[in-house]
Amino acid sequence: MPALASRPSKTSSPPTLPQVALKVQRRKYATNAVDELELRQRIGHESADSRLIMECAEVFMHDQHICQVYELHGRDTKYFLERKPFSVADVKTLTRQVLRALKVMHERGLVHSDIKPGNVLWCEEKKEARLIDFGNAAAVLKTGSSIGTREYCPPEMLLGNPMDSAVDLWALGCTVFEWLTGACLFDPWEVCHQKYQEFDSADDDDSDSSTPDEDDVEEEREQLPAGVVLEGKYRLLKEIGRGKCATVWTAELLHDEPLGHPMPVAEDAKSIAKKFRPDKPATKGYNIYEVVMGYEHLLLIQQLLGKLPDDIALNGRFQHLFYDAEGKLRFDSEITSISLRGMLTEKHGFTHDDASEIETFLLGLFQYEPGRRLTVEETLRSAWLAE
Repeated sequence: MPALASRPSKTSSPPTLPQVALKVQRRKYATNAVDELELRQRIGHESADSRLIMECAEVFMHDQHICQVYELHGRDTKYFLERKPFSVADVKTLTRQVLRALKVMHERGLVHSDIKPGNVLWCEEKKEARLIDFGNAAAVLKTGSSIGTREYCPPEMLLGNPMDSAVDLWALGCTVFEWLTGACLFDPWEVCHQKYQEFDSADDDDSDSSTPDEDDVEEEREQLPAGVVLEGKYRLLKEIGRGKCATVWTAELLHDEPLGHPMPVAEDAKSIAKKFRPDKPATKGYNIYEVVMGYEHLLLIQQLLGKLPDDIALNGRFQHLFYDAEGKLRFDSEITSISLRGMLTEKHGFTHDDASEIETFLLGLFQYEPGRRLTVEETLRSAWLAE
């Protein structure tokens, strides 16, 4: 007589199903998803350091949302910063690993262009980072284009000068400072709120809709509910991140059989995006909020790093927005100099010696001339990062 299975106790809990991170793309940004997937294929995963770049495990379509499945790896570092800054030792580990991930990208001729705390995952138990979100990545950065996230943009992006992979190093410098202190190094939005009454009612939104409110409503309408099962394989559990283009969920993996869905192609994505994105009316001139934000951003940078050289400041596509015909900053703004070392010691409690070492490291990433900014390889050899 076969043995009977023991009856589970009333207090026992059901087995925990494996979980993944599932990125659900908004339909109006379907082409962004396809561009990102194609770029990920170009990165490949042949080298040892490729593991530091989050690899997409599966792609499928659900109700015209392009969905991407990833390993569930810790949380983004912005989440940890909401509690407290990272230790210096952990910042060095994070920085080395992000640099190694960037080295893989730069060797393949690609620029991430949106390095920031929210785009680096950190597994605290394993002390391992993963670089994520390649929606803004590209092989060539178009001069005058506004990409990335405002607070981490270098001067060449603000002024409309040519850009290359050096934008990643500037953004990494801003990110390292934030990891160490919990404070944003350059925050023009906060300055504008303090100086200009008009910014109290303005919404800092870069969406393609006619008004930010309309896009917010549309975004909420597109969200999938928790508990829904996608393609019979993934059950959405909890929203863990939301950006302009996509929402990221933790999801239960109900079975491990491949779905066998073909990779979405560009033409399909264009059709979806066109259906859900209304045609934008033609606009002329410049957005005054963007201009003021750029101006205050340049002031913050020069307050910390000194006056921009004329050959950089006066040759950009947008220099006329910030400088007069004589090459002087408009509105006769006074710039009060501060130093990184002073900020670290006086505002954030670092010792003089530690602040001096950090300042030396960061100044190599904050060179105004992109060609003089430290490269990934040079930054990895920095004394401050020595293991």
